[in-house]
Amino acid sequence: MSPVRRSLVLLLLLGCHPQPAVRHPEAAATPAGGNGAPAPTAQAGGHAAPPAPKCTYTVRRLSAYGRGAMRPQIAAIADAFAVAWEETTDHRSIRVETFGLDAQPLGPSIEVADVSKSAAEPRLAASTDGDGFAVFWSVAHGDASTALTVRRIDRAGKPKSDAIPVVLAPGARALDAASTGTGYAVAWWNWSSTPHQLAVSFADKEGRAVGKPLPVTRAPSPDPTVDLMSGAALGKKAPTVLAWDEHIGDAEHVLIGELGRDRLEGRTDLGPGETPRFGAGVLIFERTADATLWSAPLDGASPPVKLGDGHAPAAAPRGPRTTALCYLRDTDPSEERHVDELLCGDLVDGKIADATRIAVEPRGIFGLHLAVAGGRIGVAWQAQSEDDTGVSFAALSCPDAGAKAP
Repeated sequence: MSPVRRSLVLLLLLGCHPQPAVRHPEAAATPAGGNGAPAPTAQAGGHAAPPAPKCTYTVRRLSAYGRGAMRPQIAAIADAFAVAWEETTDHRSIRVETFGLDAQPLGPSIEVADVSKSAAEPRLAASTDGDGFAVFWSVAHGDASTALTVRRIDRAGKPKSDAIPVVLAPGARALDAASTGTGYAVAWWNWSSTPHQLAVSFADKEGRAVGKPLPVTRAPSPDPTVDLMSGAALGKKAPTVLAWDEHIGDAEHVLIGELGRDRLEGRTDLGPGETPRFGAGVLIFERTADATLWSAPLDGASPPVKLGDGHAPAAAPRGPRTTALCYLRDTDPSEERHVDELLCGDLVDGKIADATRIAVEPRGIFGLHLAVAGGRIGVAWQAQSEDDTGVSFAALSCPDAGAKAP
């Protein structure tokens, strides 16, 4: 083969496969205080402060170029992450791939949905026995209904079950899923029919539906965010806690409540906000009017407090006092451009520590989602290029900010 043809073949191969992982042993960091400002670099008396600890991370692009990958989701068990996403070019499909804590693949990505039917909106949950994951997605069912379907996979991403319908309803779309210990809870809404209703359905360990859907609200946000957590500090009346955004008056509000088997055990309005995410004893959300991040204790002991500038938060508990937090900062808010900077770190006692820049995308970052496994942080996101969308994954190792805090 001539050198010219060999080079052309190599370029074609590189264009057809996801990029290899890029490791960052010492990431470019932006340490921040509680208001998002840079941390001080000098101490009293003119002595330089020690350099702030930085998170190290590995980044992988998961989707092949030209596949129109979007809507990533991530979940974790004790020693592995799983990432699911939707691809839209050849046909609407759901793919999933699993990784170890070092971001190394545990198996190839697989298509979990029926290739003959259009599938959309994946959601992930850790399996009830902790040795794999459950993948939920929406698929057309008959002429008028949509089925929310679940399929279980093992730690290496291999299917453990057939696809089983959990919900049948017009326009049903999954919003979040979580393990309840005895099975699964999946939050969903009927996006294409009115009145819109947000509900939660339950399934057993095998994925079979249990009971009737539990209604939550008939006034969800136009693009609702829901976060489910099992065993949260708020769960005094029920083992599963739910956070969502709802239209109240002329604004979007964030709410939390406890899920019983047949009803919502009360609800608490935390005030204006969107995109609620559970942390360690707190709820993180954004206020889009001024692009700021806020935190509120789950027990309602004090009002929400501002954390700093940012939007589209993703969070999960990383310890008794530590919340893993990723968020976006728009470095060019003009209408012509939308440059997003992805930052990840820890939230401890209302302050963001070790905020590390993971990615910068000149056309924006979407679908940010986060999970914690073995103290490691996994984050997945969708980025827009000139003529394609792609899904990427990063695994982070951050200092134990909770242990350092006074």
